[in-house]
Amino acid sequence: MLWTEKYKPLRLKDIKGQDTERVCNFVLNYNREKYRALLLYGPTGTGKSLIANVIAKELGYELKEINSSDSRSKSDLELVLGNAINQGSLFGNKKLILIDDVDAFSSGDRGGLKAIVEIITNSKFPVIMTANNIEIEKMEIFKRVVEYLEFEEISLMDTLELLKEICSKEKIKYDERELKSLARTSGGDLRVAISDLQLLTENTRELKKEDIESLDARNFSGKVEDILVKIFRTREIELIQHDIDNLNIPLIDLTKPSISSVVFNNEKCLSYYLEENLPKVYSNFGDAFELMSKADVFRGRIIGNQYYRYLTYVRDFYSCISLVKGENEKVGISCSVTRRSPKKNFKLWSLVNRRRWGVADKVAIHSHISAWRALTELPYYSIISRKYDFKEIGLTEEEIEWLRKKVNI
Repeated sequence: MLWTEKYKPLRLKDIKGQDTERVCNFVLNYNREKYRALLLYGPTGTGKSLIANVIAKELGYELKEINSSDSRSKSDLELVLGNAINQGSLFGNKKLILIDDVDAFSSGDRGGLKAIVEIITNSKFPVIMTANNIEIEKMEIFKRVVEYLEFEEISLMDTLELLKEICSKEKIKYDERELKSLARTSGGDLRVAISDLQLLTENTRELKKEDIESLDARNFSGKVEDILVKIFRTREIELIQHDIDNLNIPLIDLTKPSISSVVFNNEKCLSYYLEENLPKVYSNFGDAFELMSKADVFRGRIIGNQYYRYLTYVRDFYSCISLVKGENEKVGISCSVTRRSPKKNFKLWSLVNRRRWGVADKVAIHSHISAWRALTELPYYSIISRKYDFKEIGLTEEEIEWLRKKVNI
């Protein structure tokens, strides 16, 4: 039997680190609530879907559950939930509607998102929704009709205590340092922590250091998510340095400095991922940003003098960020791309007047003029772009298309 099922919480008081009282009150007092649905958001493995199942069982509600893989179109949703939101239970019980992973519904799913809003508005029963990411444009549709409740990343100590309880019940030998290391590598996802513990100890009934190290090595795929796991959850400097060297994205943004803080085309760099996620994970993130600031000095020297050998110093500073974490830090991460990119934060377009500044910066660098002058001369560059390939100065196809069509004299 899987330990994730064997040790799954069955009561509200067994769910650690979350505001279970607010969820329970919403269900019980649904008719008096201002909003028609409660949206639980946060990383995977924090108990968002679990709490709906536990509440339904404890309060005697019939649970009606649906997710993005079950129904994608408006007609599908209405077929599945249409009767459920209006008719009582067959056995006279109250109902609880759970719409799981609502952020996984595609914005093009044939009216699916609008259908969810209609379901929420018309439902006679409490609706709980779950999502991992609410900072995307398509989620704006829910802001006026739902209440948001964040499910925080499970703390290292809560994860560790649960693993200790399981080890005691399963008679597993362990060193607390190794168990804490295993708790960190789970990233605040209790299901991952329990699964890894079962994988490593079910046959031997002992947790060994070399098993955890092999787990780390096997889990690294060269993706930025994996290196952030190493930096935020371990203190293995040599392992982090090795993994950064094998990363499948750039370490830093090597384009020329822009007069705008907006990142247009180079948001997928480790530096931007660290910048975005550090405040979400570390309470003492000032020390971490001090290391990033020192690394940025070498970035400037690389750009100015083409001293690419300085990348090794940048790598070392980023690796040392793992040493400034506190013992009780939250260990889960969302791995968000920088919000300074208009591709991920659509509200930025109004702040930067669409793409004008990004294009003007690149033209200015190539033409050895100020960005302000390049901005005023963009109409002329629009004409030139019809014959000249601006890819040579770093413009993307999207920017070139905008320059040709949108800029007029």
